[in-house]
Amino acid sequence: MSKRWMSWMVVAAMTFGGAGFLLGGAVLGAHAASAPSVASTVASRPLEHSTPTALATTTRPTLAPTPSLVVPTRPAPSLVTGELSIRRMQVTSGIDGREPIDHPTTFDDGEERVYAFVDVSNPSGEPRALLVTFENGQRSTGHVTLQIPAHSARFRTWAWTRLSRSPGEWTAMIRDEDGAVLASDEFEIR
Repeated sequence: MSKRWMSWMVVAAMTFGGAGFLLGGAVLGAHAASAPSVASTVASRPLEHSTPTALATTTRPTLAPTPSLVVPTRPAPSLVTGELSIRRMQVTSGIDGREPIDHPTTFDDGEERVYAFVDVSNPSGEPRALLVTFENGQRSTGHVTLQIPAHSARFRTWAWTRLSRSPGEWTAMIRDEDGAVLASDEFEIR
């Protein structure tokens, strides 16, 4: 690298208040205490081009504050009716600690109970009701009404039915007060 180019790099390093930076593959760094000696060395060397006065300053440039970037996050997708939303719904063979113990797709014909677990949010000021049914196209059973209290960020509840001797394809359905299907989960009884 030529001495002339190196001189420009040292002056540029001093211009940014002694901050080190990468220029042309070399890392330059100047300290405030050594800046006068570097400046006098640079000034005593003959240069083909005159040094602009702006480069001789040792003040740090001020930058306008950058607004912080806020990345909006989307809530997990859920099915919504009014302000009521189903956070999670699944069939299970049992509940332990207010959580489903499994999520089978098939149940034995002799299975005692099939549960429909629901995790719901109701931030409104009014209690809401959900209707749970178990349907196979020819038959509908269960018809359990679940009461969801007002101002509930997270409310876990469930309904169950006995489907022994009812083999075939089934669907657990969650409906609102108007009969609109909010969530469903399919399973088979063998």
